[in-house]
Amino acid sequence: MGFNDDGGLKQSRRRNWNRALAPLFGLLLAFASAAIAYILSEPLYTFVLRTFPQVPAAPEVQLVVGIVIFLLCLGITAALYAVVAPKPAKATYVTERELDRLKQERAAEERAKDRRRKEMRRRMRERNRNDL
Repeated sequence: MGFNDDGGLKQSRRRNWNRALAPLFGLLLAFASAAIAYILSEPLYTFVLRTFPQVPAAPEVQLVVGIVIFLLCLGITAALYAVVAPKPAKATYVTERELDRLKQERAAEERAKDRRRKEMRRRMRERNRNDL
């Protein structure tokens, strides 16, 4: 437990398992997309051969069909994740105006500190002169 900038108690940060396991979920979705592409590539390859007679009957064509299916599955899952994924809270967004305000506040604090330091030096010089 610590303190926030405004003096309040800081809440301890808990581990967000959705964010921690997101790479694992992504890898799992990639493997699932690859499995779907592997299973559907052969029937779609025969469908393409029957529909388009000018396509050569080569294994490379089946590979291309599988890659297209894989990319299509990845695109669909990425779009679904983009719609469903939790959005960050508005409090986490930082605007340029807020950054400029903080920068000006820090500069004003530095100027005030310099003024206080100069005032203290001036007072010390006057005291030293008066003590002599």
